[in-house]
Amino acid sequence: MTKNEYRKLHKWMRDTYGNAFKCENTECTKISKTYDWALIKGKEYTYERSNFFQMCRSCHTKYDMTLETRKKISDCLTGRKRPDVSIQMKGNQYARKYQKIGCNFCKIKFYPRNYKRRFCSKSCAMKHRHNQKNYDPTTTSKLP
Repeated sequence: MTKNEYRKLHKWMRDTYGNAFKCENTECTKISKTYDWALIKGKEYTYERSNFFQMCRSCHTKYDMTLETRKKISDCLTGRKRPDVSIQMKGNQYARKYQKIGCNFCKIKFYPRNYKRRFCSKSCAMKHRHNQKNYDPTTTSKLP
């Protein structure tokens, strides 16, 4: 289905049945104020109301999100694949596990929260920055 066909179908849903106004998910927390028409899994995009149901934005995102979709979105946002990342499922949440790396300041091994993290704590990061500002190449010892 092309983007144009997708837009036409959703416009038809809004014109025919109006904007979604409630969440038909039985497990919904009923907190959201934004609602969408969601395609039922296993159904095709056709002009039939029975292929769609109303969901709040939060439930709709959870309903459509799969491991593959999450990885695709992540790769698109970063523009490249992340090294040493494996995705595992814990209940309803997804958890990323990164390999242990050494802190750039104290060299202690730790699990980073994200792939950009280089220090085990804020104090190590601040000490590293402080050392970089006060770096004097004349005081360092030279190798023979």
